[in-house]
Amino acid sequence: MIVRRKPRSDAFSRREKLLLAGAGSACLVDQADWFAVSLALPQIARDFDTPLTDLHWVLSAFLIAFGSTLASAGWLADRFGRRRMTLVGLGLFSAASLCAGVAPGVAWLVIGRVGQGAAGALIIPAALAMITNSFERDRADRAVAKVVGTGALGTAVGPAVGGLLAGTAGWRWVFLVNIPVLAFAFVAVLVSGEETRAHAVPHKPAFGRMLLVGLGVCALSFAVDRGADWGWSSPRLLLLWAVAAICFLWFAVRERRAAEPLYGPVIYRNRRLLAVVVSGALAATSFAFVALFGTMYLENARGYSSIQVGCVFLACAGAMAVAAYQADRAEAGGRGLRRLVVGAVVAGAAVAVTTADLPLVGYVPPLVVYGLGVGLANGITILITQTCVPQQAAGRAAAFRLAARSLLGAASLSLGNTVLEVLNHGARGASRNAHALDVMLWAAAALMLLSAAATLIAPRARRSQSSGGK
Repeated sequence: MIVRRKPRSDAFSRREKLLLAGAGSACLVDQADWFAVSLALPQIARDFDTPLTDLHWVLSAFLIAFGSTLASAGWLADRFGRRRMTLVGLGLFSAASLCAGVAPGVAWLVIGRVGQGAAGALIIPAALAMITNSFERDRADRAVAKVVGTGALGTAVGPAVGGLLAGTAGWRWVFLVNIPVLAFAFVAVLVSGEETRAHAVPHKPAFGRMLLVGLGVCALSFAVDRGADWGWSSPRLLLLWAVAAICFLWFAVRERRAAEPLYGPVIYRNRRLLAVVVSGALAATSFAFVALFGTMYLENARGYSSIQVGCVFLACAGAMAVAAYQADRAEAGGRGLRRLVVGAVVAGAAVAVTTADLPLVGYVPPLVVYGLGVGLANGITILITQTCVPQQAAGRAAAFRLAARSLLGAASLSLGNTVLEVLNHGARGASRNAHALDVMLWAAAALMLLSAAATLIAPRARRSQSSGGK
């Protein structure tokens, strides 16, 4: 006799699974493209005959556009519909990927990356809000966790997959491979998604304030990047410093006076949230340094191929993914901050080991340990960010975390490249200067230690909060 199992009442239907697959694929590509191109930069530098250190803008442009668009993207999704803005973001990301993939020069490549960053900022808040409002309350958290976990996997495997694609099909396919995946996501969301909007939406979007932040970070990053060439006291550089300062001060004044601030006191006055966000942003910046300068070190200074380096980073990516998926267990009982500190310190020590002269396989163990620490830091940061604020402010907290992470990363990459060129006494050959690149990897280790220090100053959660109370 055949006994048929009754379907679980909380199981996802076929339509819901298709929606989760579409939203997850969108977030996977979005977050993978943060650093997927990092291992392809040496090829791009050779094809376009440009110093490798100047190509940090291929990464920074994405991060600045993403961080500057994020808060306004949430308003657009609430105002015009979460499903609609997810589809718009997918279409724009596909067009930007095509622009980057067929770019005839660095300028068009950077333009494509700006488009990817802005479109990516549209996708994430719209897709997560769409998922949240498409499921009953008792299943929405599980659905969101699946999409967020898939996106985190993209962050982890992005550099490794990019290196493998660059070494086999060529660097242009790092961007072109996005298009069929995004096409699937577009069709899946179009067919299975339902349109939802917020009941109460602010009348005025925060475009002006976010533009101020973006311009300020651009001016700051460009000033740091050009300082060694122009001279640190040149009028052009002083003008950029002034523009950055004015933008940041003007943003602070407008945000303080705004009837509807971007984030509000629930974010700005939450010391635990601020400490955890800073800690997570420092850990993410450390990963950006390893993805960029570690690639330069292994490919240019040590002479390994993109495929070989991609395989090494694949081990790091696997460790990051495992740690991120286990973060909920690490946070159980409110012990996440202590484990985040330990993980950050161990990760900092591990990346310091990579400065030693090792055979290729010798870099795998320290990068695996580093990946575990960074993945744990990222996962715990996400969980604490979402649980240390009232439920109605969870979206703003997530946007604040992502904006801080991307904008700090962009400015830090500009600073790192400038330091690298100064140590090398010029841009040409800087990416092959093993001593200078060692300094940048030590900086990545120091960033992990700073991440641990920021975590130590975070106030402990109240007992009721850590146990799931209100």
